[in-house]
Amino acid sequence: MPPPNQPGWGAPPGYPGGWQPGWSAQPQKKGHGCLIAALIVSGLIVLLVGGCAFLFVPIIQTNVKLDQDLGPRASSVDFSWVNGQTTFTIHLASGYESQAESIACQIVRPDIVTSSTPNAHFIIVSSSGYVLADETTPCG
Repeated sequence: MPPPNQPGWGAPPGYPGGWQPGWSAQPQKKGHGCLIAALIVSGLIVLLVGGCAFLFVPIIQTNVKLDQDLGPRASSVDFSWVNGQTTFTIHLASGYESQAESIACQIVRPDIVTSSTPNAHFIIVSSSGYVLADETTPCG
């Protein structure tokens, strides 16, 4: 066994201030990187959910109102949102096709105009898929 004063044995060569990388028990700084990352991800999720709610809640409310007011006259009420423009598609139940214009003027148009989506378009289609009325249908 070599004597303790030979290189490689005993205390490592001195550094100024007595600190030795890898040799001392100097406390390590605790990182908060995971906490910061979690806060950023949480903030982004809140922004995304809030943004979607801001955009789609008024459309969904109008959709529900149309569905309620049309009752059995409509087999379904759907909406599409393309390039910031909302279009409601009302599928009339069989037997109500002849009432398409009055449904457009007395139910659909007033519901949309008084909703939080007053500039939305609408299309009323038959059970076969033919367009029977839309927002350009004249009301007398």
